[in-house]
Amino acid sequence: MLKNIFNTFFVRIASAAINLLIAIIISRYLGAEIKGEQGIFLTSVSLLHIIMSVVGLGAIVYLLPRISYTKLIVPTYVWIGIISIVSIFILPIIQPTLSTYSTHIIIITCILTITNVHISTFIAREKIILANTLTLIQIGLLILSLLLCIFILKQQTVYSYIYSLYISYSTTLLICYIVSYKHFTCKFKEISINTIIQSGKELLHYGFFNQLDIFAQMLSFRFSYYILSSYVGNKEVGVYSVSVSIIESIWLISRSISSVQHARIVNTRDFSANTQLTIQFIKIGSFLTCIAIVVLLLVPNSLYIFIFGNEFFEVKSIIVVLSPGVAFFGTSFMISGLFSGIGKQYINSIAAITGLIVTIAGAYITIPIWGIYGAAATATIAYTATTVVKLVYFKQQAHISWNSFFITKQDIAYGKQEIIARLSKYGLYR
Repeated sequence: MLKNIFNTFFVRIASAAINLLIAIIISRYLGAEIKGEQGIFLTSVSLLHIIMSVVGLGAIVYLLPRISYTKLIVPTYVWIGIISIVSIFILPIIQPTLSTYSTHIIIITCILTITNVHISTFIAREKIILANTLTLIQIGLLILSLLLCIFILKQQTVYSYIYSLYISYSTTLLICYIVSYKHFTCKFKEISINTIIQSGKELLHYGFFNQLDIFAQMLSFRFSYYILSSYVGNKEVGVYSVSVSIIESIWLISRSISSVQHARIVNTRDFSANTQLTIQFIKIGSFLTCIAIVVLLLVPNSLYIFIFGNEFFEVKSIIVVLSPGVAFFGTSFMISGLFSGIGKQYINSIAAITGLIVTIAGAYITIPIWGIYGAAATATIAYTATTVVKLVYFKQQAHISWNSFFITKQDIAYGKQEIIARLSKYGLYR
């Protein structure tokens, strides 16, 4: 298990570093205006991706140990096709400002969703390292393609990023097909209309609340982008999105732990054991997250200006406002992993919707007055509200006291023992 955690953590670090480098390249060479445009484009892809994943991605990790691969993958493809067709007509109406990019958003999202569906099948079989490798290939291809578009092809618009997404996602999907063929076989004799409908219901049952949680959470995180764009312009969106990207990269710690935790929980039916595992991971993740935030806050503002350019002089101040909420929200990933793993995604959805309500109300009140600082303050309050709801439900479901979340001497001793064991294995401690 620790091997998977360390591998996942390494991949998350590499992905976060590459994403940060992408933000630096776009900010320095294309400017805050284009960075804001890119941020809104990527947010739109992410939100549509969540909808496409309602049937499939949100439930495959849970259902694959219980239902055959063929019965899950076919309804998933059918759903993605339906949503893609519907989006052609709906997206330009919902987001008229993005009508120029609507076709690109749909195609790129479709490719991304199919790719992630196949990656999730490996996670379901606890092939964590393989899934992580594919994720790393995807992000690696993205930055290489972006460098090609900007510096070789001299594409100085947001299309440099869009073309990079096409190259990265399409290539990774091709690799996924090749690798999936070695591990999974589609038995089309199992497929009929009734089978597709029945399996689709199962996927929708387990996937709806999971994706509702993710959709509400993502919209809660990024709703401010659209309000900022309306009230103060894309340049401010660019500055705010860079700040968010930097501070949220800290979540790679909790995400890495949660990914391994979730894979373990879906293959275990002992709720008591899963509860103890979750509490242990909450302590580890929270401790490491707080350390990372302190380190980030020690970085001088002059360094951010040097890296991103003079237009981004407010980045450090925004990070300071965001940091309390980000630190607290790190805890919620492990709780989400537990509820998702035991089929109680509705609890995550309730928490996410709470955060979304706070975000919508706060954004319309604070952004017209304080601009990007209002967006940051609203985000911190929303992060906190979401986490509090999850903690309350977790405490009730697990029948534990609040003292269970505090780090004890035994936890410190255990952590020290595990670190020494890992270092000794690689000859770094004697």
